[in-house]
Amino acid sequence: MEKTRVFLVDDHEVLLAGLTYIINSQPDMEVVGVALDANYAVNAVAAMLPDILLLDISLPDLSGLHVIDTLKERAHKTKIIMLTMYDDEGYLSEAIRRGAAGFILKQSPQTEVINAVRNVVNGMTYIDPVLAGNLVCDFWQKASGGPARLELTRREVDVLRLLALGYSNKETADELVVSVKTIQSHRANIKAKLNLRSRAQLVCYAKDRRII
Repeated sequence: MEKTRVFLVDDHEVLLAGLTYIINSQPDMEVVGVALDANYAVNAVAAMLPDILLLDISLPDLSGLHVIDTLKERAHKTKIIMLTMYDDEGYLSEAIRRGAAGFILKQSPQTEVINAVRNVVNGMTYIDPVLAGNLVCDFWQKASGGPARLELTRREVDVLRLLALGYSNKETADELVVSVKTIQSHRANIKAKLNLRSRAQLVCYAKDRRII
């Protein structure tokens, strides 16, 4: 099986070592080079033409965004996934506008890096779920004017918090020591009170009211 060739760029050696170990542990990918600065990275990537470039957005000598621009000419077939510490939608939109195919938060689980590489090498765009969730919430709040400000009961807040954290109806029922039918009833009441239709909107409301 031909492996996905990955090049890593970050000015933190510990992070590079960790990413190298994670990627080389996968049967379908391998690290073919690393760099601590942008200038070395640009020349190395242009020479090696890896499938994927995992690129820190903040480098000491040159912004990762400028690296994207430079590599458009010198390594246009290499797909770029940006790495950042900051969940800033401005960085995300600018990176995508310049041609990045993915955007990952450094603090995300290791599985997100692997998922990003596999998705991007197959022609898809990959956005870290945390950022994607923030974008959905921003879009929904702008489109709808934000959630209704009706007060929930204490028990409804408890139910909403667990559902927004990803608990299933059964897991929520077990946590609160009630029946699944009771949770379904609370969930229906919450949606009706707040005029919400989906779990994504429940999550957005919970974030907006600092319930999670």
